[in-house]
Amino acid sequence: MWSEVVRGAGEADGAIKYADPQRAIAQLRRDAGLRQAGFEAVHFTWDDIVRNPERVAALLGEAFKR
Repeated sequence: MWSEVVRGAGEADGAIKYADPQRAIAQLRRDAGLRQAGFEAVHFTWDDIVRNPERVAALLGEAFKR
């Protein structure tokens, strides 16, 4: 049984989001809101998931420990 609540959020990012400055700003605001609510946000790309899923899993695991 968990002794504490683990709060984490993972998001696969794509280039389209960052091509539009307004979408990038919205991402930063969303991340700030997650941090304020006690969540750890982890970002990775689809390529990361396909080519190196172990690294993505490790990043998520580390984030959820914090």
